[in-house]
Parts: sequence; C-alpha cells; structure tokens
Amino acid sequence: MFIAGLESNLELLKHYLLQSTSVATFGVIAPVVLIYFLGRIFNFNNEEAVFLGVTFAATSVSISVEVLKELGKLNSKEGTTILGAAVIDDIMAIVILSVLVSVFSDVGQTQSSNTLSGGNIWVGFGLQFVYFIFIYLAFKLLVPVLMKISTKIQSTSPVVLMAVVISLGMAYLASLFGLSAVLGSFFAGIAIGQTPYKQQIDTEIEPIGYAVFIPVFLLV
Repeated sequence: MFIAGLESNLELLKHYLLQSTSVATFGVIAPVVLIYFLGRIFNFNNEEAVFLGVTFAATSVSISVEVLKELGKLNSKEGTTILGAAVIDDIMAIVILSVLVSVFSDVGQTQSSNTLSGGNIWVGFGLQFVYFIFIYLAFKLLVPVLMKISTKIQSTSPVVLMAVVISLGMAYLASLFGLSAVLGSFFAGIAIGQTPYKQQIDTEIEPIGYAVFIPVFLLV
C-alpha cells in the first residue's frame, strides 16, 4: 500500500473524491444490509448479523491496488475511483465497527439502567479525528522536513530508509488510533509522493516490495 500511495496521483484522488465516496457508500450499505438479512435467515441474532455484514463491507485495498497496477490503470479515472472508494470504504467500515463495538459494549454494561453512555464511541471518533489532523500536518510539514533531513544522513540509501521509517511509523500510529495499518502506510506513500524524492524512492523500493513483501502478503 505504501507503493500504491507513492504512485497515486493526489490531484486525481481529489478530483474523483465525490465519485469514490458514492461508490464506497454503496459498497458499505449493500453488503451490510444483504449479509444482515442472510445472517438472520441462518438464525444469527441482530448483533451477530450486523457484525457479519460490517465484516463483509471491508475491502482488500491491497489486492485492488495490485490488480490496477498490473493493468496499468492505477492513475486512470476508473482506477482512481476504485482506489479512492476502497480507502474510503475501509475507513467507513472501521468507523461503523467502532460504533457497533461501543454501542453493544455499553448495552451489556447498562442493561439495568437502559442508558447508553456513548463515551467509548466519542473516544474512538476523537482518536481517529486526531489521527487525520496528524495526517494533514504530516503532508504539509513533517514528511517534507524529514525527507530533506534524510539527504544529510551519511548512510546507504538514507532517503529510502527514511521513507520506510515514515511508512512504518504512520502505519503503527493508524493501528494505535483504531484505524487500519494499511491505510497509514497508504497515506505515508501519498505524502512522500508529493516530495521531490518520489521517483528515487519508487525506483529503489519497488523491487524490495515485489521480491519480499507483496508475494508474502498474497500467499498469506
């Protein structure tokens, strides 16, 4: 996903944001509703059926990206829409799942009072909001500065090493704040893709990805 973000066109993603959001919204609602009713047919209770539906709403962004790259369509209108929709879809699914976990947890804890505290929901939203503020600051300030600093480090491929550190760091923070680590890595790729070091990093890191990480991911 880092490579996908690195090779993505941010302006195209912005341009097709509305279309991507529409596709993602349908991509979340349809499986949740359909799988919910299917779950009820198989005698799952409401909570189990809803959770099952949300699970099916999440997409495998990495698979979508790899297929688009192989077809050479990653930065086409269709590819950009699919990529944007897949990312938004995952964010929506994670948010919905967080809400459901909080609601059902509160229901279990407050059966006697019939009152939902809602505290866990707002904490989750707050953490995710903070992460997206961090993403904005990373795009504007942090990543460009770190990449510039990396050029002064006396080491082998310091720019690539810094890119890997940023990718892993943002992935870890995404996971820490209740989002998918895959999304964090994708955002890191987009942020680094806006710097002058994009081509160098892409050239040096893509062979590593295809030699080690991508085959392992697809096999696992």
